[in-house]
Amino acid sequence: MPASIPDEQIPESDVDLIRRLLDGHISEEEFETIQIRLQSDTAFRDQYVQLVDLETALYEECSAPNSSTHSSGIVPLKIPLRLKSNRKFIVITLCTVCFLFVLSFLINSVSNNALPPRKRLTETPKKTNPSIIYTSNNNKKKETPDIAILTYVEGIDSNELKLGRCFKAGTLKIPHGKIKLEFFSGAQITIIGPAEIDMISRSAATLRSGRATAQIPESAIDFVINAPEAAVVDLGTEVGIQVDQDGSTDIDVIKGKAKVSILGNDGKSIASQNVNESQRAHVDQNRMAIRNKLDNSTTVVETPSVALPVREDYVDAIKQSEPLVYWRFESEDHGQVRNEMSPQWPANLIRNFDEPNSLQIVDGYARFNLSRNPRMIMSADPFPLLNEGPFSIEFWLKPDRLSHMTCLSVVQEDDDVGIKHLNVIEIMTKRHLSHLVHDLGNIRFLQRYPPSPDGFTGANLFSKERCTPGQWMQVVVVKKNDMLEMYIDGAITRRVFINVENEPSTYKLYLGQLRIVNTLRQFVGAIDEFALYKRILGPEEIYNHYRLMFW
Repeated sequence: MPASIPDEQIPESDVDLIRRLLDGHISEEEFETIQIRLQSDTAFRDQYVQLVDLETALYEECSAPNSSTHSSGIVPLKIPLRLKSNRKFIVITLCTVCFLFVLSFLINSVSNNALPPRKRLTETPKKTNPSIIYTSNNNKKKETPDIAILTYVEGIDSNELKLGRCFKAGTLKIPHGKIKLEFFSGAQITIIGPAEIDMISRSAATLRSGRATAQIPESAIDFVINAPEAAVVDLGTEVGIQVDQDGSTDIDVIKGKAKVSILGNDGKSIASQNVNESQRAHVDQNRMAIRNKLDNSTTVVETPSVALPVREDYVDAIKQSEPLVYWRFESEDHGQVRNEMSPQWPANLIRNFDEPNSLQIVDGYARFNLSRNPRMIMSADPFPLLNEGPFSIEFWLKPDRLSHMTCLSVVQEDDDVGIKHLNVIEIMTKRHLSHLVHDLGNIRFLQRYPPSPDGFTGANLFSKERCTPGQWMQVVVVKKNDMLEMYIDGAITRRVFINVENEPSTYKLYLGQLRIVNTLRQFVGAIDEFALYKRILGPEEIYNHYRLMFW
């Protein structure tokens, strides 16, 4: 049966356009117009289908053979060959347009109802907190350096305060909770909200309101923390500061001593006074009062010591990789840590009897504290032929602070001082080794042959990433015959092509400082899951080890 004529009147212009399409008499521009309207205009699409149905029905009526009509003398209508070819073109065009329409519909449906995009391992849903305000003083014409890094967050759930975030000079406001900033001079400031702080430089900050605790090591002894009416110069100490809404300031000296200055309206010192341990200075309207006893208002926030969450799958994977040495630091037995792979190469814990806490095995990891005497973890046996070919070193690292600290040293067997290094792995700062170009907090891997104390020789790799105090990170270095590689948290960070010398010497390896006989570049923090391989660790293997630690 022929298709019925639509009830609604079709515009003559649309009818003419569709009929010329069916007859094959349209331009390329008109054809593109029809395609667009078929996908976007529902009414036009319905009109098109109705007219095509009508044309098709008429075509079938006119072209179908019928013996009865032949016998009665009625001759069927002949369709010109050109029209037949046009019909084929029309059918193909119709199928193509319909296919595109259906495909477009499916794509839109999928995009509207699809699963969320795949996230990276460390990615979290973005959260913002309008009460957290950070305003940078960065000069658009000249890039300014980072001056501090966020190392601890408590009670604030926001991507604006993500661990490891670096800050330039500027102002930071927090509505509540606690955060810890480590300035690149070495000073650490814990801020308790609500609070506002101006980060001025690596060696200076101003607490506008709220409470803070500043821990100043000897390396940052000139660090100045200001308040609206006072300035505090720490003399290698720890102080607590509270700024009230009226601008009055309380300064508690928790450890050591500090010099407190009263500031005038121009920000210059009017008078200064030394404040000793367990004393409080109260500064208000150009007056200072010293009290000898602290109350309980001083708050000191220590970054919690969190052990590495080592899973059995990780341990099994390391053992299957067959390292020469695998120190897990699960326990100490008569001053040694066992090698999980063989009785050979256990680790000796070397420390002074007067400082037993300078090196500890706690919670399944090795804990290194600052010491007046040398302390280190050294292999009980030397490593013959260590540098005869490729090798790999893998371990987990959690520094307490950003400072120039040596994590690992490899020296010649007969070197009892610790100056003839084949390898060094350490955390870098800008104030040391000025001839080396790097960012503060980068990890350095040194390969030097022949071993020597000459700091201008050897090949260096520096990580792209900064280490974050208080956070675990996986460090892997690989020495090949023609290349050195470094991996951080399962991913390649640096690679250098270089002719690496292979030779049969014997070496000894130790963790925790640069030298054997003194305390130069002592590492302060935690090390765990140390493994030494006499072969190349591949990228997939390294990533799998990292993945198994957390998945």
